[in-house]
Amino acid sequence: MKRLALVLIVAGAWFVGNAPLAAAQPTVIATIPVGDQPYWLGANPTTDRIYVGNFQSDNVSVIHGASNTEIDTDGNPANGISRIPVGDGPAGVAANSTTNRIYVGNRWSDNVSVIDGATYTEIDTDGNPANGITRIPVGYRPHGVAVNPTTNRIYVANWGSDNVSVIDGGSDTVDATIPVGGGPVGVAVNPNTNRIYVTNQGSDNVSVIDGDSDAVETTVSVGNYPYGVAANPTTNQIYVSNYVSNSASDNVSVMDGDKKTVVAIVPVGDDPNGVAANPTTNRIYVANYGSDTVSVIQGVGPVGGIAELPDLAPGGAQPSAAPPESQNNEGVPG
Repeated sequence: MKRLALVLIVAGAWFVGNAPLAAAQPTVIATIPVGDQPYWLGANPTTDRIYVGNFQSDNVSVIHGASNTEIDTDGNPANGISRIPVGDGPAGVAANSTTNRIYVGNRWSDNVSVIDGATYTEIDTDGNPANGITRIPVGYRPHGVAVNPTTNRIYVANWGSDNVSVIDGGSDTVDATIPVGGGPVGVAVNPNTNRIYVTNQGSDNVSVIDGDSDAVETTVSVGNYPYGVAANPTTNQIYVSNYVSNSASDNVSVMDGDKKTVVAIVPVGDDPNGVAANPTTNRIYVANYGSDTVSVIQGVGPVGGIAELPDLAPGGAQPSAAPPESQNNEGVPG
């Protein structure tokens, strides 16, 4: 059984220029058994629930954030921990904190499962129980998923069809399909500006989508093989991890959401993948697959200080999903 380490950063490092003011090691506070090959996570801060897509076991684990334990989703302890069945190869996961619905991109079945966060059950999206669970069809090989809770729209990056499916959360139907660059993987939303950012691995750029018009507004060149992306809605800055950078050193491109340009390049660890932003602290976290570290960027102005924090994952395990070079030809672990 695979294990997922939930890491709480209890202290980081603050920088002025290049000089650290204070530093402390982060601490792993829990290691939680989940399903087979956990691939992506989504969190609902309102309910304090974390949802883990288990890629090989085709289900979703639900974690109780306060106790750092997996929830038995059927409430019957006699049969052990039950998880939520979804489609084939769940990869991207995102939660809408307003509606308490969770969206799971199923890699091999080319559809999206919708989970009711109150009942821990998958929703039949066509409302006809006679034909079993119906899921939302999307493009070929869906990967990243992101939600705009303000508009109740869900964005799914389809790696194999070079487009983004836009799901209406009210009707559970796709109401737009937007062509983007080659091999889209990551997707992030700034709900304040209603802009969506998609990393295109095959074309080394980021598509910026206008959520009002469902059209690509512009395309911004970044480093080589962009993977993860996160938006800070407070500062309107977007952070893109470049698995192999143009300068032969791994880094993160920082985009200005207003200017729609790269305003800074921040060196990080080896083979950066997943990115997450905390808009309250203006800190950005980057999982470095190759160096077994997490880099913490302090987002002060266009260029933030950075501290690389070693060995967040227990036993030196990689703190992210498998990078492109250890994936099969469809961009997934294999």
